[in-house]
Amino acid sequence: MSRIAPISIVLSLVLFAALWPRGDVVRYDAPVYAGVSGERSEAQTNSAISGGASGNVPWLHVEVETKYGWIYQKSVGRAWTTVSRDDTTRVNVGKLCLKLEAHGTHESCWADTSYIELQDMKRRLAAKKKKAVVTAWAEDPAIERTKVEMMP
Repeated sequence: MSRIAPISIVLSLVLFAALWPRGDVVRYDAPVYAGVSGERSEAQTNSAISGGASGNVPWLHVEVETKYGWIYQKSVGRAWTTVSRDDTTRVNVGKLCLKLEAHGTHESCWADTSYIELQDMKRRLAAKKKKAVVTAWAEDPAIERTKVEMMP
């Protein structure tokens, strides 16, 4: 075996480790409803959305995920609404909006939905790390803007 073989194996492993994506997920469950801050009662939290005058409004969940490698950064923002904090039953809202800021700014609003997702991908040699910032809100019912950010 020549001397070059072990050196090439070591260099391959170092290059592989340098290019391996690194990332994590930050999630925030927003306890805000109808533009009012404060705590929900146990009955409000665990009850189903019944529409009308009851005043029960779904919970807004916001999540940001960003992965970084030497040649790229991929950021994903997600927002969804559920019946309550613990109940995973999704509930459609009149308008759900999401804004993702990383290397670029992306904003989208969808009507009559319970889930929305945006992605930002930057490919470049020696790509600079950028903080991923996700802002989500809803209209009808009005749910305050919730911001989550993460550095890769």
